[in-house]
Amino acid sequence: MGQQVDSYEIIDSQIHVWEPNSKARPWDEAFAQSRASFIKFADPNTIERALGAMDAVGVRKALVTSFHLYHDIGYAREAVERYPLRFALVPHVELTEPNPEDLMSGYSAEPGIVALRISLMGKGDENFERLYQGKYKRLLDSIASTGLPLMVLAAGHVKAIAWIAEHYPQTQLIVDHFGMIQGPNRQPPEDRFSGLEDLLSLAAFPSIAIKVTGLPTLSREGFPFRDLWPALRTAIDRFGAERLMWGSDFSRTRPMHTYADAINYLKYSDALSESERRWILSSTAQKLIGWHRKPLPSP
Repeated sequence: MGQQVDSYEIIDSQIHVWEPNSKARPWDEAFAQSRASFIKFADPNTIERALGAMDAVGVRKALVTSFHLYHDIGYAREAVERYPLRFALVPHVELTEPNPEDLMSGYSAEPGIVALRISLMGKGDENFERLYQGKYKRLLDSIASTGLPLMVLAAGHVKAIAWIAEHYPQTQLIVDHFGMIQGPNRQPPEDRFSGLEDLLSLAAFPSIAIKVTGLPTLSREGFPFRDLWPALRTAIDRFGAERLMWGSDFSRTRPMHTYADAINYLKYSDALSESERRWILSSTAQKLIGWHRKPLPSP
Protein backbone atom coordinates (compact mmCIF):
# COMPACT_ATOMS: atom_id res chain seq x y z
CA MET A 1 0.00 0.00 0.00
CA GLY A 2 1.31 3.43 -0.91
CA GLN A 3 1.14 6.76 0.84
CA GLN A 4 -1.26 9.60 0.20
CA VAL A 5 -1.24 13.19 1.37
CA ASP A 6 -4.61 14.62 2.39
CA SER A 7 -4.31 17.82 0.38
CA TYR A 8 -7.92 17.84 -0.82
CA GLU A 9 -11.40 17.28 0.55
CA ILE A 10 -12.48 13.67 0.28
CA ILE A 11 -16.13 13.34 -0.75
CA ASP A 12 -18.21 10.26 -0.04
CA SER A 13 -20.79 10.05 -2.81
CA GLN A 14 -23.31 7.90 -0.93
CA ILE A 15 -24.40 7.42 2.63
CA HIS A 16 -27.81 6.97 4.27
CA VAL A 17 -28.93 8.36 7.62
CA TRP A 18 -31.83 7.29 9.80
CA GLU A 19 -33.11 7.53 13.34
CA PRO A 20 -34.58 4.87 15.61
CA ASN A 21 -38.11 3.91 14.70
CA SER A 22 -40.56 6.24 16.46
CA LYS A 23 -44.09 7.58 16.29
CA ALA A 24 -42.70 10.98 15.33
CA ARG A 25 -40.76 9.52 12.39
CA PRO A 26 -41.99 5.97 11.73
CA TRP A 27 -40.18 3.50 9.53
CA ASP A 28 -41.74 1.74 6.59
CA GLU A 29 -41.70 -1.68 8.23
CA ALA A 30 -41.75 -3.68 5.01
CA PHE A 31 -38.74 -1.77 3.71
CA ALA A 32 -36.94 -2.06 7.06
CA GLN A 33 -37.45 -5.81 7.00
CA SER A 34 -36.20 -6.10 3.42
CA ARG A 35 -33.03 -4.23 4.43
CA ALA A 36 -32.75 -5.67 7.93
CA SER A 37 -29.25 -6.95 7.14
CA PHE A 38 -27.92 -3.42 7.60
CA ILE A 39 -30.75 -1.31 9.07
CA LYS A 40 -31.05 -3.58 12.10
CA PHE A 41 -27.40 -4.67 12.13
CA ALA A 42 -26.40 -2.10 14.75
CA ASP A 43 -27.52 1.28 16.04
CA PRO A 44 -29.18 3.57 13.48
CA ASN A 45 -26.78 5.66 11.42
CA THR A 46 -28.00 9.01 12.72
CA ILE A 47 -26.71 12.32 11.42
CA GLU A 48 -24.36 12.67 14.39
CA ARG A 49 -23.11 9.10 14.06
CA ALA A 50 -22.43 9.67 10.36
CA LEU A 51 -20.44 12.82 11.10
CA GLY A 52 -18.36 11.01 13.70
CA ALA A 53 -17.65 8.16 11.29
CA MET A 54 -16.65 10.59 8.55
CA ASP A 55 -14.30 12.47 10.87
CA ALA A 56 -12.69 9.23 11.99
CA VAL A 57 -11.67 8.23 8.45
CA GLY A 58 -10.89 11.67 7.01
CA VAL A 59 -13.99 12.23 4.88
CA ARG A 60 -14.87 15.90 4.69
CA LYS A 61 -18.17 15.83 2.77
CA ALA A 62 -20.86 13.29 1.93
CA LEU A 63 -23.90 13.02 -0.29
CA VAL A 64 -26.86 11.86 1.79
CA THR A 65 -29.17 9.71 -0.30
CA SER A 66 -32.70 9.46 1.03
CA PHE A 67 -34.28 6.02 0.94
CA HIS A 68 -37.65 4.38 1.37
CA LEU A 69 -37.28 3.67 5.07
CA TYR A 70 -39.20 6.96 5.27
CA HIS A 71 -41.88 8.21 2.91
CA ASP A 72 -40.32 11.66 2.70
CA ILE A 73 -36.84 13.14 2.58
CA GLY A 74 -37.21 15.03 5.86
CA TYR A 75 -34.42 13.43 7.87
CA ALA A 76 -31.93 13.48 4.98
CA ARG A 77 -32.84 17.13 4.40
CA GLU A 78 -32.27 17.84 8.08
CA ALA A 79 -28.66 16.66 7.74
CA VAL A 80 -28.05 19.24 5.02
CA GLU A 81 -29.83 22.03 6.85
CA ARG A 82 -27.87 21.43 10.05
CA TYR A 83 -24.48 20.79 8.46
CA PRO A 84 -24.45 22.45 5.02
CA LEU A 85 -20.65 22.37 4.78
CA ARG A 86 -20.58 18.62 5.35
CA PHE A 87 -23.65 17.23 3.60
CA ALA A 88 -25.59 17.65 0.37
CA LEU A 89 -28.78 15.83 -0.56
CA VAL A 90 -29.66 13.28 -3.23
CA PRO A 91 -33.38 12.46 -3.06
CA HIS A 92 -34.27 8.94 -4.08
CA VAL A 93 -37.26 9.24 -6.41
CA GLU A 94 -39.61 6.32 -5.90
CA LEU A 95 -41.02 5.00 -9.18
CA THR A 96 -43.97 3.48 -7.34
CA GLU A 97 -45.17 6.75 -5.83
CA PRO A 98 -48.02 8.53 -7.65
CA ASN A 99 -46.80 11.31 -9.95
CA PRO A 100 -43.20 11.55 -8.71
CA GLU A 101 -42.51 14.00 -11.55
CA ASP A 102 -44.49 16.61 -9.61
CA LEU A 103 -41.67 16.80 -7.06
CA MET A 104 -38.97 17.77 -9.54
CA SER A 105 -39.56 21.52 -9.76
CA GLY A 106 -39.34 21.78 -5.98
CA TYR A 107 -36.19 19.71 -5.89
CA SER A 108 -34.55 21.83 -8.57
CA ALA A 109 -35.19 24.97 -6.53
CA GLU A 110 -33.76 23.55 -3.29
CA PRO A 111 -30.11 24.59 -2.94
CA GLY A 112 -28.98 21.61 -0.89
CA ILE A 113 -30.14 19.11 -3.53
CA VAL A 114 -27.31 18.37 -5.96
CA ALA A 115 -28.49 15.23 -7.77
CA LEU A 116 -31.41 12.80 -8.02
CA ARG A 117 -31.57 9.02 -7.88
CA ILE A 118 -33.86 6.31 -9.20
CA SER A 119 -33.76 2.56 -8.82
CA LEU A 120 -34.91 0.24 -11.56
CA MET A 121 -34.46 -2.75 -9.28
CA GLY A 122 -37.56 -4.59 -8.20
CA LYS A 123 -39.39 -7.83 -8.75
CA GLY A 124 -38.09 -9.33 -11.96
CA ASP A 125 -37.66 -7.11 -14.99
CA GLU A 126 -40.88 -5.12 -14.62
CA ASN A 127 -39.26 -1.72 -14.14
CA PHE A 128 -36.90 -2.24 -17.06
CA GLU A 129 -39.79 -3.21 -19.30
CA ARG A 130 -41.72 -0.15 -18.19
CA LEU A 131 -38.70 2.00 -18.97
CA TYR A 132 -38.43 0.65 -22.52
CA GLN A 133 -42.18 1.03 -23.01
CA GLY A 134 -41.95 4.74 -22.19
CA LYS A 135 -43.89 4.46 -18.94
CA TYR A 136 -41.36 6.67 -17.14
CA LYS A 137 -41.17 9.32 -19.85
CA ARG A 138 -42.92 12.04 -17.84
CA LEU A 139 -40.62 11.46 -14.90
CA LEU A 140 -37.45 11.38 -17.00
CA ASP A 141 -38.56 14.49 -18.88
CA SER A 142 -39.06 16.25 -15.55
CA ILE A 143 -35.68 15.10 -14.26
CA ALA A 144 -33.99 16.29 -17.42
CA SER A 145 -35.62 19.70 -17.05
CA THR A 146 -33.99 20.18 -13.62
CA GLY A 147 -30.48 19.97 -15.04
CA LEU A 148 -29.49 17.82 -12.07
CA PRO A 149 -27.34 14.69 -12.46
CA LEU A 150 -29.26 11.43 -12.21
CA MET A 151 -27.88 8.43 -10.33
CA VAL A 152 -29.37 5.16 -11.56
CA LEU A 153 -29.39 1.82 -9.75
CA ALA A 154 -29.73 -0.88 -12.39
CA ALA A 155 -27.38 -3.53 -11.01
CA GLY A 156 -26.93 -6.35 -13.48
CA HIS A 157 -28.96 -4.47 -16.12
CA VAL A 158 -26.79 -1.45 -16.90
CA LYS A 159 -27.80 -1.49 -20.56
CA ALA A 160 -30.92 0.30 -19.32
CA ILE A 161 -28.68 3.26 -18.51
CA ALA A 162 -27.47 3.29 -22.10
CA TRP A 163 -31.14 3.53 -23.15
CA ILE A 164 -31.60 6.57 -20.89
CA ALA A 165 -28.42 8.15 -22.23
CA GLU A 166 -29.61 7.72 -25.81
CA HIS A 167 -32.93 9.40 -25.04
CA TYR A 168 -31.59 12.09 -22.66
CA PRO A 169 -28.07 12.89 -23.89
CA GLN A 170 -27.89 16.19 -21.97
CA THR A 171 -28.51 14.56 -18.59
CA GLN A 172 -25.45 13.60 -16.57
CA LEU A 173 -25.97 9.95 -15.60
CA ILE A 174 -24.12 8.15 -12.83
CA VAL A 175 -24.12 4.35 -12.56
CA ASP A 176 -24.76 3.29 -8.97
CA HIS A 177 -22.69 0.62 -7.21
CA PHE A 178 -20.29 0.01 -10.13
CA GLY A 179 -23.25 -1.48 -11.95
CA MET A 180 -22.96 -4.74 -9.99
CA ILE A 181 -25.34 -6.64 -7.71
CA GLN A 182 -24.00 -6.27 -4.17
CA GLY A 183 -24.72 -7.52 -0.67
CA PRO A 184 -25.66 -7.64 2.03
CA ASN A 185 -29.34 -7.29 1.06
CA ARG A 186 -28.89 -8.77 -2.44
CA GLN A 187 -27.03 -11.91 -3.48
CA PRO A 188 -24.33 -11.34 -6.11
CA PRO A 189 -23.88 -13.99 -8.81
CA GLU A 190 -21.05 -16.49 -8.51
CA ASP A 191 -19.09 -14.48 -11.09
CA ARG A 192 -19.39 -11.19 -9.29
CA PHE A 193 -18.17 -9.15 -12.24
CA SER A 194 -20.15 -10.97 -14.90
CA GLY A 195 -21.68 -7.64 -15.93
CA LEU A 196 -18.34 -5.89 -16.41
CA GLU A 197 -18.41 -5.86 -20.22
CA ASP A 198 -21.87 -4.26 -20.18
CA LEU A 199 -20.58 -1.63 -17.76
CA LEU A 200 -17.52 -0.92 -19.89
CA SER A 201 -19.70 -0.47 -22.97
CA LEU A 202 -21.23 2.60 -21.30
CA ALA A 203 -17.93 4.44 -21.69
CA ALA A 204 -19.05 5.23 -25.25
CA PHE A 205 -21.53 7.71 -23.76
CA PRO A 206 -19.73 10.83 -22.54
CA SER A 207 -22.66 11.64 -20.27
CA ILE A 208 -22.21 8.49 -18.17
CA ALA A 209 -19.97 8.21 -15.10
CA ILE A 210 -19.57 5.49 -12.49
CA LYS A 211 -20.12 5.65 -8.75
CA VAL A 212 -17.62 3.27 -7.17
CA THR A 213 -19.82 2.50 -4.17
CA GLY A 214 -19.79 -0.66 -2.10
CA LEU A 215 -17.18 -2.33 -4.29
CA PRO A 216 -15.41 -4.11 -1.40
CA THR A 217 -18.59 -6.13 -0.80
CA LEU A 218 -17.61 -8.05 -3.94
CA SER A 219 -14.18 -9.04 -2.64
CA ARG A 220 -13.49 -12.59 -1.53
CA GLU A 221 -10.14 -11.68 0.00
CA GLY A 222 -10.84 -9.00 2.57
CA PHE A 223 -8.86 -5.79 3.00
CA PRO A 224 -7.05 -4.49 0.95
CA PHE A 225 -9.37 -6.21 -1.57
CA ARG A 226 -6.72 -6.94 -4.19
CA ASP A 227 -9.12 -9.13 -6.17
CA LEU A 228 -11.13 -6.00 -7.07
CA TRP A 229 -8.35 -4.37 -8.99
CA PRO A 230 -8.56 -6.15 -12.37
CA ALA A 231 -12.14 -4.90 -12.82
CA LEU A 232 -11.49 -1.51 -11.26
CA ARG A 233 -8.32 -0.84 -13.27
CA THR A 234 -10.12 -1.79 -16.48
CA ALA A 235 -12.93 0.65 -15.69
CA ILE A 236 -10.46 3.45 -14.89
CA ASP A 237 -8.63 2.85 -18.15
CA ARG A 238 -11.85 2.74 -20.19
CA PHE A 239 -13.70 5.68 -18.61
CA GLY A 240 -10.84 7.73 -17.22
CA ALA A 241 -10.56 8.51 -13.51
CA GLU A 242 -12.40 11.77 -14.11
CA ARG A 243 -15.58 9.74 -14.68
CA LEU A 244 -15.32 7.63 -11.53
CA MET A 245 -16.39 8.85 -8.09
CA TRP A 246 -15.90 6.99 -4.84
CA GLY A 247 -18.61 6.31 -2.31
CA SER A 248 -18.55 4.10 0.74
CA ASP A 249 -22.26 3.42 1.25
CA PHE A 250 -20.94 2.42 4.67
CA SER A 251 -24.40 2.60 6.20
CA ARG A 252 -25.35 -0.38 3.97
CA THR A 253 -22.03 -2.22 3.86
CA ARG A 254 -21.19 -2.02 7.58
CA PRO A 255 -21.98 -5.72 8.21
CA MET A 256 -19.31 -6.63 5.63
CA HIS A 257 -16.37 -4.27 6.21
CA THR A 258 -15.44 -1.11 8.08
CA TYR A 259 -15.74 2.46 6.85
CA ALA A 260 -11.95 2.78 7.12
CA ASP A 261 -11.46 -0.25 4.87
CA ALA A 262 -13.98 1.18 2.39
CA ILE A 263 -11.77 4.19 1.76
CA ASN A 264 -8.25 3.00 2.58
CA TYR A 265 -8.09 0.41 -0.19
CA LEU A 266 -8.09 3.40 -2.55
CA LYS A 267 -6.53 6.06 -0.37
CA TYR A 268 -3.31 4.11 0.18
CA SER A 269 -3.14 1.98 -2.95
CA ASP A 270 -0.08 1.79 -5.19
CA ALA A 271 -2.41 0.87 -8.07
CA LEU A 272 -3.52 4.50 -8.48
CA SER A 273 -1.53 7.49 -9.59
CA GLU A 274 -1.89 10.55 -7.38
CA SER A 275 -3.95 12.21 -10.13
CA GLU A 276 -6.29 9.22 -10.39
CA ARG A 277 -6.68 9.07 -6.62
CA ARG A 278 -7.61 12.73 -6.41
CA TRP A 279 -10.18 12.44 -9.19
CA ILE A 280 -11.87 9.37 -7.71
CA LEU A 281 -11.89 10.54 -4.10
CA SER A 282 -12.74 14.20 -4.69
CA SER A 283 -12.50 15.93 -8.04
CA THR A 284 -15.02 13.86 -10.01
CA ALA A 285 -17.75 14.59 -7.48
CA GLN A 286 -16.87 18.27 -7.52
CA LYS A 287 -16.87 18.34 -11.31
CA LEU A 288 -20.04 16.35 -11.97
CA ILE A 289 -22.13 17.32 -8.97
CA GLY A 290 -20.49 20.32 -7.38
CA TRP A 291 -21.83 21.24 -3.99
CA HIS A 292 -24.66 23.57 -3.04
CA ARG A 293 -25.87 25.34 -6.15
CA LYS A 294 -27.19 28.40 -4.32
CA PRO A 295 -26.24 30.02 -1.01
CA LEU A 296 -27.93 28.28 1.88
CA PRO A 297 -29.62 30.33 4.57
CA SER A 298 -27.60 30.90 7.70
CA PRO A 299 -28.24 28.25 10.37
